[in-house]
Amino acid sequence: MDKKTETLVILMEECGEVIQECSKILRFGNSPEIKTKNFLKLHKELGDLVCMIKLTEDNLNLDMNKTFEYSTDKYNKLRSWSNLVGGSKAEKSLEKVWDDGGRENFDTRKIDWNNGDGGELYE
Repeated sequence: MDKKTETLVILMEECGEVIQECSKILRFGNSPEIKTKNFLKLHKELGDLVCMIKLTEDNLNLDMNKTFEYSTDKYNKLRSWSNLVGGSKAEKSLEKVWDDGGRENFDTRKIDWNNGDGGELYE
């Protein structure tokens, strides 16, 4: 399998795993022990997805700045048309990154992709 195909297949798998964990939280998330377990799994799967987004950009020669620009566009749409944006700790952190100039500040999060900080390629 070539690098582009492998990248896309693994990206699809990671998207599916995030979907699966979201579904489990909605179906089984009422008891504290199950909720904690499922949120930890979701956290891990989101990390794996972030890793694959970065690898997809690299392996398909996509522009990370353009990806970030689209991310900012989505954030602004959500700010206008949803209840997701408005006071959460994560939202305030993301808003600071977007409001302070975007991509340059995103890099200051110091994710070291070479040692697995962004998630692992394979489970």
